[in-house]
Amino acid sequence: MTDAGNDNPLQELEPLEPAAGVAPEAIEAAVVAQMQNMPSQQGPSAGLPSPAYNPRCTDKSSYKFLMCGVLMFIGCTMPFSANLDLVGYKTVSGAFFMFIAIGMVWTWWSAIHHARATSASLKWIGLTMFPLLAQAMNLINFDATTASAEAVGWGWVKDLPSLPNGYGLGTLFSDMGTGLGKSGDAAPAAARCEMYFRSFGTGRFFVLLGAILTELYFILGVVGGAKKNKEQKAARQAQSADRKRR
Repeated sequence: MTDAGNDNPLQELEPLEPAAGVAPEAIEAAVVAQMQNMPSQQGPSAGLPSPAYNPRCTDKSSYKFLMCGVLMFIGCTMPFSANLDLVGYKTVSGAFFMFIAIGMVWTWWSAIHHARATSASLKWIGLTMFPLLAQAMNLINFDATTASAEAVGWGWVKDLPSLPNGYGLGTLFSDMGTGLGKSGDAAPAAARCEMYFRSFGTGRFFVLLGAILTELYFILGVVGGAKKNKEQKAARQAQSADRKRR
């Protein structure tokens, strides 16, 4: 217990003088450098800091898979048809795809934070095959002419023209090339492309793109890892042969 009757204030301590021959700026710079090196020396701290970046994580595939998950998540928040009110997560399939996207973001963010991937992260890559196959089949079986006519009829699209009969992926790519040019047909071609994307659903394209990139990065990673292992094996065999000669 303190003595209530003792009202004498504590004397302030005098600041420490810097060591002889050492400038105060040098001391401050050393403290800042030590503070910056503390996270790398102590390991990952609790939680997942934002943004998802770790200088100790040198595996670029983790960042790529995280980007794919974010891309799919954005697609699930966008319309799945020309009806702007029908966003992806309001449908059963879209909600399932968003669940997969959240799993991708969650696990690969954690992989970046801990600088290593786990089997759980690879499982979510396998689950992205469901949105990939679903949206690929939707794109193949998509009737752009009927969908654009319904979009205009329901009043979902008022500033774009209806698509002609037989408008498919081949015509779409042709119009995309024309729309990028400077001819007089560039504006109508670009409007038809926009109508195609709006009728199919912009969110579906983002989900499909994210799923395709996920599987593509995974395949490239497997092929690259096999090639690297083969090179390392050949290098070890060469070193073993050199030792035997000596």
